[in-house]
Amino acid sequence: MGTAIQHQTEKLSTFLNQWEQAINYGNPAEPNDIFILCDMNLNSYQDRWMDQTYHLFHLAKLVIRFCNSNNVVQLVKGVTRTQYNKVTRRTNVSCLDHIYTNVKYKCSFPTIITFGNSDHDIVGFTRLSKGPPSVSRTIRKRSYKLFDKEQFLSDVSEIDWTDILTCQDIEVATMLFTNKFRAVLDYHVPWVVYQQRKFHRPWLTNETLALMKERDLLKKEAIELHLTNRGSAEIEEAWSKFKRLRNQINNLKKMKPINFNSRFCQKVKVTQSKLGAL
Repeated sequence: MGTAIQHQTEKLSTFLNQWEQAINYGNPAEPNDIFILCDMNLNSYQDRWMDQTYHLFHLAKLVIRFCNSNNVVQLVKGVTRTQYNKVTRRTNVSCLDHIYTNVKYKCSFPTIITFGNSDHDIVGFTRLSKGPPSVSRTIRKRSYKLFDKEQFLSDVSEIDWTDILTCQDIEVATMLFTNKFRAVLDYHVPWVVYQQRKFHRPWLTNETLALMKERDLLKKEAIELHLTNRGSAEIEEAWSKFKRLRNQINNLKKMKPINFNSRFCQKVKVTQSKLGAL
């Protein structure tokens, strides 16, 4: 136990030293603006971490002392992590996800968004600035949203290839083929400009997204029942409904990518075989 505590203290001290170096990096005329979002694993809810009976008080004291000496504040005040123990029928709430900054006036008030897929909720804030916002990255690609495979193959089969087959110049023949095929392709699969997203999951259907919203709402209601000191039976029922729906969604998210990928591969193979037969 003593070794574990010593290891935690060393890790935290290293982090705080790096933090201090970031504040003074480059020897600026004034301290750099610092914004740190992390799972600190220290419960600051209702100043719990300042209580000497708190089991991680020795670690919390290091952080609090550092914040006081460097004009740093912890912005998050609400509950960011909730756990329900079905055995003891108790709901444990805490504020472990923190936002630290030395320029509080440049930050909006933090928002806590209920997230049913984890015991930790989503915490965020807006960094206030007078500078113009960055332009969203876009990408240009073909849209298959209204693509009709049968109609596309039918239109391709009606193309007159005579001039290509009789052409003696391979370069000219290639140009003719490209223009004819591209004309049909552009009609069925037009070019569209999309806003680029790093994580795009086409198998997350509207039905699944609706279930995820309902899941998050059930978790929020369970937390509110605990905070308003409702009956234990009512709280237990709320957590049971939330967990059943959460498990259902997790199973859907595991199976839908597999089903989507298998259907996509089958469609590609069928299209390739039909194009090859033309």
